[in-house]
Amino acid sequence: MGGAEPPVPATTDVAGYQALRGQAARMAAMAELSRELASLVPDVEAVASIVARRTAESLHDACFLHVAGDDSGAGTIAVHDPRPQEGAGLTAALASVIEVAEVTEDEEAPDGAGAQAGRPPVLSTLRRVWLPEPRPEEIEALLGPHSSGYVREAGITSLIAAPVMIRGRRLGVLVCLRAGGAYNAADAAYVQELADRAALALDNGRLFAAATNELAERRRAEADLRARAVQQAAVAELSQRALARVEPTELMQAATAAVAGALAVPMVGVAETDLARAELILRAGAGRAHGRAHARRAGPGVSGPPGHDHG
Repeated sequence: MGGAEPPVPATTDVAGYQALRGQAARMAAMAELSRELASLVPDVEAVASIVARRTAESLHDACFLHVAGDDSGAGTIAVHDPRPQEGAGLTAALASVIEVAEVTEDEEAPDGAGAQAGRPPVLSTLRRVWLPEPRPEEIEALLGPHSSGYVREAGITSLIAAPVMIRGRRLGVLVCLRAGGAYNAADAAYVQELADRAALALDNGRLFAAATNELAERRRAEADLRARAVQQAAVAELSQRALARVEPTELMQAATAAVAGALAVPMVGVAETDLARAELILRAGAGRAHGRAHARRAGPGVSGPPGHDHG
């Protein structure tokens, strides 16, 4: 009865198979990204670079990751465009757009009002932005006034911006830009998943850095306490010797040895001022090369204790 029906089931199976392959590839990409991120903590620049590159390569689109700076400096920007022919030039153009925005923000008034006015809205988004088929003006509004040339030259037709957030705190944003074609809901969810993994890696890095700094501070404090204890013990010992009425020469020699040990310095000396002769007379000393020190210092205006060769 007429011609054979078109192979709808076969076509559906092919489409489903392709969809499964795409999903499997993305899952593999996420697993590989997680493995790489685990080895990069706490390097923020390396984390940003690998996330931008892996995202761009898996979507075959230009992507950038902006990590917000802290009080100590500007943020971190990583940009990647995987297209082999024009990718390098477009990557540089996109990086220039975002870096101009970063510099503009840094040079604004200290009160921050001007900075917020000149800041591209996409860098501050707290919610995922998915524009399947926007007008160029909508993309430029998100990327800022310096993006017009790039958007039109690269032919950007779709955009996804996924906030990089953890525990309600915004760390940055992951932005993907497609030239020709539109992102779908699955693409938006995938980019958000990558942004969430980036957030975890960045947060782990900051926690690691904070713990390392805290440990270093604790070690410095413990070293200070130990040094003070040694110094206090030296003072107590000298006080005991003074109360025991030991000879002044013996007391001075003990004092130089105690100070050298407490301060961990190679040499310590005690000199007496002879006002009549306008000289310093070295009365006691401790530490290596003590005898040579006497010989060198004994000269015009400086005399050593009796029994030393002043050469």
